Amino acid sequence: MANSTVGNGAAYFREFLDTMKISWSQVVSNGYDDKAQKFSCEGLLTITLIDGSAITKQTEFSTQRTADGKDFLVALRGAASLIDKIGIKAAVHTVNKLGIEIKKSEGESDQYIGSYTGKGEGEVELKIKQGQIVDQYRVSMSTATEGCAGSAEGVGVRVGHILNITARDGEDICKVKAEFTTNGAVILEEVDGCSFFHGAACGFSGQLHKKN
Repeated sequence: MANSTVGNGAAYFREFLDTMKISWSQVVSNGYDDKAQKFSCEGLLTITLIDGSAITKQTEFSTQRTADGKDFLVALRGAASLIDKIGIKAAVHTVNKLGIEIKKSEGESDQYIGSYTGKGEGEVELKIKQGQIVDQYRVSMSTATEGCAGSAEGVGVRVGHILNITARDGEDICKVKAEFTTNGAVILEEVDGCSFFHGAACGFSGQLHKKN
């Protein structure tokens, strides 16, 4: 059983890495180094992951032809932080696929779990429940105002005081950022693709507070 779990885990981890989409935009060339035979560039790197989320970073990189002249090698500066983020997300994906539950110790509280309400682009409500692993949560959002309403359910991954929420309905993906402030408020901000989940006259963005 253990060997089967390890084998499946490796397969799921590879699945995650194999489905990554990598692209650069806003690329500017800093010139060509004749001695090293490579171009130095900078641009905005976007890595889109299997869960629909994306990691973006302004990066410096160099490109160089392979010895056979058929392809290019890309060397990325400052890649350690990106590799850490990708590794964490790949581990979350693998653990979820295996159905393993890694939860907090009995009696250990989580300050983020609960219901939040407030005003913004409608009467907005956010509900956060514990997910399968630490720092991952099950999330539901709703909004309502006169003539407009909507809701979405998805997964939130916490990085520091930011909860990055991804809700999916078929091919439609809604991304929302929840920022937990020091004064107890939660700033909910739509990032991309949420109009499918509600009408044009309302949205999930707003300032919320936890219910007592």
